Amino acid sequence: MQSTERVDKLKEGNYVQWRTVMEALLIAADLWEVVGPEVSGLVPRGVKAVQAREKKRQQARSKITLSIESSQMPFIVGLEDPRLMWKTLEDIHRSGSVNHILSLRRRFFSMTKLESESTMDWTSRVRSTALELSHSPVPVQDIVIILVITDGLPEEYQSIVTALDGIPFSDLTLSSVMSCISGLESQLSHSQDRRSVSDQALVARQTRFTGSSSKDVTCYTCGGKGHMARVCPSSQSHVRFAKADSVKSNGEEFVQSVQVDEPFVRLI
Repeated sequence: MQSTERVDKLKEGNYVQWRTVMEALLIAADLWEVVGPEVSGLVPRGVKAVQAREKKRQQARSKITLSIESSQMPFIVGLEDPRLMWKTLEDIHRSGSVNHILSLRRRFFSMTKLESESTMDWTSRVRSTALELSHSPVPVQDIVIILVITDGLPEEYQSIVTALDGIPFSDLTLSSVMSCISGLESQLSHSQDRRSVSDQALVARQTRFTGSSSKDVTCYTCGGKGHMARVCPSSQSHVRFAKADSVKSNGEEFVQSVQVDEPFVRLI
């Protein structure tokens, strides 16, 4: 039961991966003999052997049932033989029908990286879908997988596409592309961390001087509160601003303007 819980449940689009992991778990549990291809001449003899065989069949049936999504249940309902359950699922998900193949290919070519997804998870998801197509009459080549991986990346990764243009075709492999993407992801992450630290330091400095909190900061770009122009969601451009220093002279207060290379921040 615990081993079955580690399997991603079978659903449309992950059969090959599910089958690989499930077969390994059934072999580890000594249940593959009642699920896989039947071996001729392997017949249990004696009451205990027959009972042991039936127990294995029940266990295998239970593991298969618990490892599939509810949408797959109608295909195996009423089947008592785990070998027949296994074969039925294989026939359903390895269908060579035109509609099934076209559906897989449409989903494959329309894939895009999720915002919360790491590049490793993204490429793994693409390759898993490609694996499903590998057992169809029209499998995809590595160059097509590379195309889907790079086209599905957000704009900040577009430098990868430019860099790949200079790579000889013979050197254009999945591993080399993965190396480039992972390297750029690390650089982007480091750059974002540095900007975050810089913004926090700027807010802390302004707060120390004025006694205001970050929620009192007003953005010069959009006029909103709680953020600075540097991280304004309505604009990606940087603007220069005049930083005012209050100076006391002859009992009156006046403002001396100085040009700096930071976004304008108005505190209220």
